[in-house]
Amino acid sequence: MKKLALFLILMMASLANVMANESSDLLQENEIKNYDPQKQGLKDLVFEARIDNLAEILKAVGNFGNVTDLHFKIYWLPTNQYKIDVNGLPPGFEEVRNDLATLIKTKLDFVIPSPVQSRLKDYDLKVEAGVEGKTIVATDLQGRLPITLMKINFDKSGKLSTMNYATGGQTIETKFASSPKSWSNNKNLLDTLTITTKQGIQTNIITNKVEYLTESGIGFPSKLIIKNLTTAKIPAQGDKKEQNLKQETGTTVRFSNYEVNTGKAQRYMMGGQKR
Repeated sequence: MKKLALFLILMMASLANVMANESSDLLQENEIKNYDPQKQGLKDLVFEARIDNLAEILKAVGNFGNVTDLHFKIYWLPTNQYKIDVNGLPPGFEEVRNDLATLIKTKLDFVIPSPVQSRLKDYDLKVEAGVEGKTIVATDLQGRLPITLMKINFDKSGKLSTMNYATGGQTIETKFASSPKSWSNNKNLLDTLTITTKQGIQTNIITNKVEYLTESGIGFPSKLIIKNLTTAKIPAQGDKKEQNLKQETGTTVRFSNYEVNTGKAQRYMMGGQKR
């Protein structure tokens, strides 16, 4: 009986290793096909970002004095070290600066993408085969993470297609569409990222469309066009008919003035350069 139990334990461990290796191979295959500025030699980066109509929005909600050419200057070093300066506001307003910096930080993954694998390091992974491709099922066996179950889907070519999960009463699907560019050596870059969130009667769809430029032989976003569509279906009640509500908003983030491998980000973060 002891030998049987030991055999079963070893067999289960072996199966777990096989599944872990399979998921790791699938993730690595996807990363190999994706364009990565760091693999093109990027080691130090400084660039600017501007959000359309952001100054007008600030002026509408409060008195921030003379706001001119409101923009962000971003300094980046490997392992995703970022420093964000908010320029164009009068002195002070530190809380507003921090909020604005957080706002642009959520868009920086479009500039230097993070590997999918880095988001899954605390999950137990297994691979399921389907008609349209393969799915990695990521499970938080300890129940300690905000998202306890994710499904990451890859098409037949091994390219990431969708990611699905539920949290806080919401179901969320992220859809990825990517393709190679003339300068990307047949590597895929993200064209659109669509996030659909459903909760109760409300559905929210955020579409991010990316345009690119090259600087010093490396590709970066030039423009991020964001469209936000919110819909809600209110059931009929008494004499009131069913209502379909719809709201559309959007903005554009423009990236410019890329400085590649000049050492400025390193010097700035070390305190040797203030601007």
